[in-house]
Amino acid sequence: MIIEKAYAKMFGSYKNIVGGHVDGALADLTGGIPQSFTLKESPCKEWQTTGVFWEKLIFWQSHNYLMGAGSPSGSDSDISSLGIVQGHAYSIMDATVIDGVKLIQLRNPWGGDVEWKGAWSDNSKEWTQKRKNAIY
Repeated sequence: MIIEKAYAKMFGSYKNIVGGHVDGALADLTGGIPQSFTLKESPCKEWQTTGVFWEKLIFWQSHNYLMGAGSPSGSDSDISSLGIVQGHAYSIMDATVIDGVKLIQLRNPWGGDVEWKGAWSDNSKEWTQKRKNAIY
């Protein structure tokens, strides 16, 4: 693929690439055709209100699409009070409904010490034994 050769020439290898967008990275790694949505813009904004976005997410997941999410731009040292690193890409690992609550499981591919601290975080009160059993 021409893009891969250009990246390899510009950066030396994928290991040396330190920035970009989720859709571009997935396209470069797979040769697939990316599609991206901005949650605060049309049509995605309307899809969230009507439930269409969730339906699409479940469809894409059931058809094994590779999916990711990106946080608002910023520095790696900019971390929200809930544990979202600004300017980062997150892998979408799963989407499910538990007791009527729609949940998306994200993974930070970089790992690190920063964890989600809000509702449904690893040790939050939302995770009852019944709910854990429903997904594990």
